[in-house]
Order: sequence, then C-alpha cells, then structure tokens
Amino acid sequence: MGKDIAEKYAGKWRQESVENLKELNKKLGLPKVARKIAKNMEVKFEIIPEESSLKFKMKTKIITKKSSLPYSGEVFEDEGMNGEKIQSTLSFDGEDMIIVGKGIKAGDSLKEMKTVFKLIDGKLHLEQTIDDVTATRIMKRKEEVSK
Repeated sequence: MGKDIAEKYAGKWRQESVENLKELNKKLGLPKVARKIAKNMEVKFEIIPEESSLKFKMKTKIITKKSSLPYSGEVFEDEGMNGEKIQSTLSFDGEDMIIVGKGIKAGDSLKEMKTVFKLIDGKLHLEQTIDDVTATRIMKRKEEVSK
C-alpha cells in the first residue's frame, strides 16, 4: 500500500512559497539571523519510492540531507540538522504521507515534529507542525523520477 501512494509523490520538487516558517523556526529556537536566512533560502526535495522504503533528499545551499524510511512504519533512527538523534516513522492517511520525528532539537528541549505531505492541484504541500505551530512549504514539481 505505502509504495503505491508514495509513487504519486515521486520526483524532484522546488520550493515555490512558504507560510508561517518564521514562527516554526522560532519554535525550533533558531536565532533571528538564521530565521531570516531560512526564510529566503531555496529548498529542493527529491522523493524516490523504492521497493521497501521511501528515500528523501533535501537540499539547500548550506546543507544536503538524505534519509530512507521503511513503509512498514518501523522506527528509523536518523540524525537531525543539529546532530541530534531523531526517531522517525512513516505512515499513510488516505493519500497523505506522514512523517513523525521525535527528538528534534528545539532550543534547549527535544520536540516532536509532524510533517504531512499532501498533493493539491499538482503541487506538494509539506505541513510541518511542532506543538501548536504549523508552517507550510508549497513545492512545484521540477521533474519526475524515471522508473
């Protein structure tokens, strides 16, 4: 089931716009200068469905992050942007993909972040939520992954 849904998200995506990122980055404890840079930074995603897992690649001018999450919902241990150990799981709700990461560094504490992937009018919407703050990245498909 997971791979069938993930196939719809396959491809390279480029950030087109963002909503409420400043508030989410405040929740993460980022200093003002870092929030300002993040607001204007171009973000690219690549989503590659494989037989038993979903590969992600996120790229900015500063960082490239790769991860692979099993469709089975098993916990995957990954490293966060600040070197912290994150426990992530991938699940599906209808046509939406959901990644929950536990152990995200947010200031002096560790938080849970939920990212919901939705396809709306051919665009990828990434809704990232920590506590009561949600930011949405809207991505335009750059190209599809060849199968």
